[in-house]
Amino acid sequence: MKTQPVLKQGPPMKKLTIFTLLSLFSILSYETKPNGTFQIFHSQDEENFKNFCNNQFSDYKTSDLDQDLLGGWTVDKLLQRLPKRTKYHTYIIAYMYNDICIGFVCLKVHFKQEHNQDLEHLYYVNNPDTHDYDYVLIETTFVRPEFRNQGIGTQLISKALKVCEDLQVKRVLRIGKSYNVPINNIYKKLEFTQLNPEEMMLYTPYKAIQEKIKNMDIIMLTKQIS
Repeated sequence: MKTQPVLKQGPPMKKLTIFTLLSLFSILSYETKPNGTFQIFHSQDEENFKNFCNNQFSDYKTSDLDQDLLGGWTVDKLLQRLPKRTKYHTYIIAYMYNDICIGFVCLKVHFKQEHNQDLEHLYYVNNPDTHDYDYVLIETTFVRPEFRNQGIGTQLISKALKVCEDLQVKRVLRIGKSYNVPINNIYKKLEFTQLNPEEMMLYTPYKAIQEKIKNMDIIMLTKQIS
């Protein structure tokens, strides 16, 4: 009597776990990075500058965390105050997608010929030999939450540095919250140097800022352009 051949069974089929299903769903629902364009708004071009500042984020709801990182300002109020400043040149580098600004960098430009030594104490101490006052302060870096972690912040800051080169300024300075780690890491990746507390104290005569330096609430990052 012939024995029936025994069929070898393959490995048991793995069950689809919830984790696997979620992973597949995330792959299928993945959206490509927004292919936006840069627009630059200059305070000297008053009409376009005001239009951007007053309208782009007028209906935007700023989260409590972002408001804290923006120094207590909501995004709309922060922008709406910019056209009222007359002492400085202000540039906004905006990343536009479908006619909506999804991120921007705000630059405050200081020129020697327009300001005296007292107003420019911050940069004067950085160049005591040349008394060179030409510098840019990066005041704000902001990206809408739904577009973060896609490289937009890096693109914005890189574009801002190119604007600084075109302006032929000597140095760029960034002052920000010490616990805003994602943004601070972008600046460091772009070769900004972090100042130590002793150096930071030399950069400002204002007691309120000096107190924040002592408490390690803020950091200063700087980069030489030329």
